[in-house]
Amino acid sequence: MMFVSCVQNFCFNDLLNPNKQRLKRQISAIINFCKFREERMEMYQELVTQKDEMLDKMTSLNDDMQTLEENFEVLKEKTSEEAKMVESITTEIQ
Repeated sequence: MMFVSCVQNFCFNDLLNPNKQRLKRQISAIINFCKFREERMEMYQELVTQKDEMLDKMTSLNDDMQTLEENFEVLKEKTSEEAKMVESITTEIQ
């Protein structure tokens, strides 16, 4: 924890014989790191929430697109059948 808090010279002696100045600096470093981490975690959570919302929206849009593609294929088949009917009727009339 101390290394992560940017206190590189922390040693076992700091626990056995604490020095007022060093202890104050080390505690300050830990507090600053905790504040920094909390701030970053809030930002990270917001980004994760946005990502989840975007993924949900993308899934929904993909489902809609698939439905529209299926409808388009059905309409193409129907149009082709109607074109054949029109052609057969046109040949019968002539």
